[in-house]
Amino acid sequence: MGGMNGCRARPSDPALEALTRHRQRQYELRPGLRVHADDACDELDDWVHGECPPGLHLVVLLEGRLDLAYGHQRVCLTADQAAPRAGRECGNKSGKAPQAFLLYVHAPERFSRRLRAGVRARRLSLCMSPDWLRSLGVLDPCSDGMQAHGLAPLCARHLALRYWSPTASALVLVEQMLQPPAGCPALQALYRESRALDMWFEVFRTLPAQEGYSAPAKAEASVPAHVRLDTRTWQRMCALRAWLSSEDAQHQALDEVAQRAGMHGSTMQRQFRAAFGVSIGDFMRESRLQRARLTLESEAISVKEAAALAGYGSAANFATAYKRRFGLTPKQARLRGND
Repeated sequence: MGGMNGCRARPSDPALEALTRHRQRQYELRPGLRVHADDACDELDDWVHGECPPGLHLVVLLEGRLDLAYGHQRVCLTADQAAPRAGRECGNKSGKAPQAFLLYVHAPERFSRRLRAGVRARRLSLCMSPDWLRSLGVLDPCSDGMQAHGLAPLCARHLALRYWSPTASALVLVEQMLQPPAGCPALQALYRESRALDMWFEVFRTLPAQEGYSAPAKAEASVPAHVRLDTRTWQRMCALRAWLSSEDAQHQALDEVAQRAGMHGSTMQRQFRAAFGVSIGDFMRESRLQRARLTLESEAISVKEAAALAGYGSAANFATAYKRRFGLTPKQARLRGND
């Protein structure tokens, strides 16, 4: 519950404040770079209010429902079968809400979130301050980078809203931030920061390709397909995705995954793609590469060991895939981890 996107929420009574306090996982990784990861079920009907700081805000909803307001800007995200009803309440008659959005806040703005008893929300929120955006050249209208990343229209006005379709890489990163590995606080802080920066990289990298996604009701391709799945299937696919992100699933073949899920392979593939827009193979490949990258940089294992960890029989093929994904070779990543 608590603050979303770094927005400091003020519950309306002490009991609600107690509920908020023990669930909140909000961190300021660096000055102006904040993350909030949460998986909670509202225990009563109410509103929480607060102040949202300036900056670029990202909200990704994996499961459940969110009903938010930033000043006059009302946003609903739905990741279950209740999408049509939630959409109507928030002024979206199609009910085809996306799973994620970007919002640019120019000046401090009032923030509100509606709570509904029994409604769950599993989500990640990030905020990048204006100072960070300026350092990247994002707030300079003459910057080539601003135009290239599709940020010019978004950062041109207060409370500008842009829907975004999470990629396979983004889904893996969200899962990792929601379920970080055990470790000392310092290592966990580094882990969160690296994943947060990777997440922003993924957003900026894919924004130009999703230029048409700002009007999700106009085209079927812009509608998250999971809203067409029944609730039981959607929940089953969420459980499957969470398991695929775990270490236990890293070396499982697709037929073994299907057997564990108790499904026919083609049915499982079709439903997973309908739910998340990517194949199981692509999702697992990304998860393995991310795991190999973390291990290379933190434990300085050999490239051959990293290739095996990522499921590659050839170190050369692994190096090619690694450089294509991260822009540097595994050997460079290993050396960087030793710096």
